[in-house]
Amino acid sequence: RNEAVRRKRLTSETVAAEIVGPYRRAKRRLLLFDYDGTLAPIRSRPEEAVPSHRLCELLRTLGTDAANRVVICSGRDSGTLEKWFGGLPVSLAAEHGAFYKDRGAWRCNIRPASWDPKLSALLEHFARKTPRSRIERKQTALAWHYRECDPWLGELRAQQLTRALVSVCLRHKLQIIQGSKVLEIKPPEYSKGSEVRRLLEKGGYDFILAMGDDTTDDDMFEALPRDSFAVKVGSVSEKALYNMPQQERVLPFLRSLTEKVPDASEPSRKRPGRTAIRFVKRLLQTKNR
Repeated sequence: RNEAVRRKRLTSETVAAEIVGPYRRAKRRLLLFDYDGTLAPIRSRPEEAVPSHRLCELLRTLGTDAANRVVICSGRDSGTLEKWFGGLPVSLAAEHGAFYKDRGAWRCNIRPASWDPKLSALLEHFARKTPRSRIERKQTALAWHYRECDPWLGELRAQQLTRALVSVCLRHKLQIIQGSKVLEIKPPEYSKGSEVRRLLEKGGYDFILAMGDDTTDDDMFEALPRDSFAVKVGSVSEKALYNMPQQERVLPFLRSLTEKVPDASEPSRKRPGRTAIRFVKRLLQTKNR
């Protein structure tokens, strides 16, 4: 397994050539992006992770390309995604695919959840005894955040809460998801994977790129066709062929897709700077440890 991971990280030196070329040649592209930890850095307080002007302009550029369908698939609620991205030419999926925006209107894949009082009481109990943790109540999910907690205590409480939740969630057929400093409880009928499958039903894409940083993004990666380009941001994932170690490299990489690459058929001559492919290669290089 370690050898497989090592090889996967080493292939990052050639990922630019493998992705940019097919992107340029494709006639119909599907671009799937997680938000927190992928398009934007993780913040201690989720409400502070407002998209930058630079990101919005990049999404606008990608979204206005007639060959592209750009989708932000996030665990965020629909209200937040609409506020941040509603005016951009992109598709949106909220609460891990429970809601999606199609032709200007939000649609729901599942009825809003009715929570067992014991479940809510359990989360509130752990929130009280874990300073700076908090509960987020979405329409179809409950989340316990501990990013602002003492790291050691937060991880300990997360393990304790997971064990305490198992019997209740089994009884109600609910799924427990361990994310980045968050525990989320949701029905299993939908996920980022189910949203990808919904998008692929229309078919016809000859290029698919998916980027995500969390365990929930593995569902997205698993649902992709084999010839897709799955990029895990941060730690390595067995579900993604490529790894981008640092989130701050994501936007420069995506920007390179919008830049013109010199035509190889043109006579050779010196050009200032690097080509887009060389630029991305440098961004995606990882040290051979």
